[in-house]
Amino acid sequence: MKAAATKAAILAKDTPAQRALAHKKASAAAHKAATTRAKDVTLFELAHKGKKPTGTQLSAFTKGLARPGSGPWILGGNDEFDSCVATAFANSLLLATGRRATEDDVLELFDITGLGTILEGLEALMIVGLAGCRPKSFAMTDVIGSGTVLGLPAHAATADGDCLITWGDKVPLDPRQVDQAWSIEW
Repeated sequence: MKAAATKAAILAKDTPAQRALAHKKASAAAHKAATTRAKDVTLFELAHKGKKPTGTQLSAFTKGLARPGSGPWILGGNDEFDSCVATAFANSLLLATGRRATEDDVLELFDITGLGTILEGLEALMIVGLAGCRPKSFAMTDVIGSGTVLGLPAHAATADGDCLITWGDKVPLDPRQVDQAWSIEW
């Protein structure tokens, strides 16, 4: 029954065009807000504090470097939206299968999951999938392996070795900050 209720809630969402317009408005608002605030911190410091960098911080600390998200990792709009859970799923999928979700795929899943918990996102992911893939299963775990989705203070990211994949980049992983870990079998 829970799956049917979740599927009905998913199907009751606005049309893709309405979601795209909402994303465009939210993006403009986020960009305006980001340009009004810039702090002298690095992406690594932010990640260790479990905080998301603003657009200004992203551009200020990547001058001369590749733009976040231009490398092999999926940014998933996380520089503009709180889409970290959906983005963590996309990077987990990439690590496990080599299949790359597009930013639109991630934002579509974010439209469905919203600002919910990792567990709520996983339940929706089992129904709607991501980039044409549905997980076979998922489980909470004590073992942090490559592709494990991690819950951090006010953030979610994907583990890869001793690093976090977050905001389209790799940063050092501090296991003491991990609140929860989820393995996904794709």
